[in-house]
Amino acid sequence: MKVALFGCGVVGSRVADLLLCDNSNFELKKVLVKDLSKSRLRASSGKSFSRLLFTKDPSEIIEDPEIELIIEVLGNEQPALDYLLQSLERKKHVISANKELISKHGGKLFAKAREKGVCLKIDASVGGGIPVISNLLENLKTSEISEIWGVLNGTTNYILSEMAKKSSFNQALADAQAKGYAEPDPRNDLEGLDTKYKISILASIAFKKNIDPDQVDCQGISKISQADFSFAEEEGFALRLLGFAKKQPENKSINIFVHPYLILNGLSLAKIEGVLNAVHFKGDLIQELTLIGPGAGADPTSNAILSDALSILEKRYSLESLAEIYQENSSSQEINILLGEGKFYLRLTVEDRAGVLKEITKSFSDRQISIKSISQKVLKNQKNKPGQASLFLLTHQTNEQIFKETVEQLEKLTTVKSVDCILKVLEF
Repeated sequence: MKVALFGCGVVGSRVADLLLCDNSNFELKKVLVKDLSKSRLRASSGKSFSRLLFTKDPSEIIEDPEIELIIEVLGNEQPALDYLLQSLERKKHVISANKELISKHGGKLFAKAREKGVCLKIDASVGGGIPVISNLLENLKTSEISEIWGVLNGTTNYILSEMAKKSSFNQALADAQAKGYAEPDPRNDLEGLDTKYKISILASIAFKKNIDPDQVDCQGISKISQADFSFAEEEGFALRLLGFAKKQPENKSINIFVHPYLILNGLSLAKIEGVLNAVHFKGDLIQELTLIGPGAGADPTSNAILSDALSILEKRYSLESLAEIYQENSSSQEINILLGEGKFYLRLTVEDRAGVLKEITKSFSDRQISIKSISQKVLKNQKNKPGQASLFLLTHQTNEQIFKETVEQLEKLTTVKSVDCILKVLEF
């Protein structure tokens, strides 16, 4: 089968390297790149790729009748969406690792694939080397999934793991970029957008409803500092960024969000370190299942892409299942996205004077929120201006909407200089 690649970055160059191996079942014909002058090396030999492989013109690939399969690792919405729609129109199979594209435009793409009788495979879009989507579509299809949650971004998990070892945020990010885990522009990872796209894809497939990622409440890790890690260490917590989706029993409401968590050290998710991902499912027949594996890096993602390619070569695929879920005309407005309940951690910078603590606790008591602990601590790397202090607060279980309203009220207090960090708490 003749194959072409859209993109030749960290993942794309590794996929190209593997496709060119002697035992490959594929012939790599063309690779679309932005810059023809850039030198690209094969991982297996250290030699340069042949210049004949590369083109800046997508029509050389899209309009080539010999090319049967397109592998897209461009990232972002455009021009990837246009290229893939054109490729599907010309009856080419497509594999995409582009979680943003699938979460936002799955309807258009799967509808076009079904119309033209070709396959669109997306296993590499979620979970890196973990076969999450294929398990949902095959091994778990007889079980009604009610909950999905886990660590879905290897880059953020690597950064948080390094910060737990006392690295600064900037040091950990630079290290992740040097190792190829983080992109030069890491915003999608750091702000939780990558995880948002992934949890919307998983929830759409598991709950059989097309969930718009814009409906997913999302908070990343950019506001987390060493002060929060010091508190976590003292109180026996680890920090992780989690994606969460829960279908309510009536099947019309979904609680779905991305948020950083304090996780009690004894729990299994607290042990997911580095670039590992972990995806946990709850269902009526499976009860509970956790899949763990590498979620960032060229090799794990390349494994998922090549597994998809082999399934297409061997005609092991369905044109219907994902197309039915991602119906282009299906409306996410039919889905009621709920805020749930939970325990919360809050770090504030406040005026360091008498009466401040009383004013803050009153804001919580007025809304019937019970405080588990509140403290003013001088921690390593904690910097306050003269006359200011940091407060660390943990709540008991409370309604998230009421908690958010309370935080909004705190921000209006003259004694509160800033709301520095909000984390959810997982203790079970």
